[in-house]
Amino acid sequence: MVLRKARNRVPDHSISTAPTFNEVSLVKDILQSEGLITEKALHDKLKGKIKSTALKKIIEYFEKEHYIYIGEKGINWILNENPKFKKILAKTTIVR
Repeated sequence: MVLRKARNRVPDHSISTAPTFNEVSLVKDILQSEGLITEKALHDKLKGKIKSTALKKIIEYFEKEHYIYIGEKGINWILNENPKFKKILAKTTIVR
């Protein structure tokens, strides 16, 4: 039996994991309850619960899907899930 020397493997940082459902839900709950919040304040609230790379991915996703607005003063949740609002939108006509 011949033993081979183990190669030193370099971790591949190009492979990243996606945020979990619980992490996305936690960020969503905080953004909805806080109103306007700075990115630093959000990061401080989540200290130890979520990695900063996962938080950045979640924020990018929410912004891409138009759930949040990121302005000079911070992040604001803008998605309106009120059923009355959805009914009104369904009845309106779009003028182009």
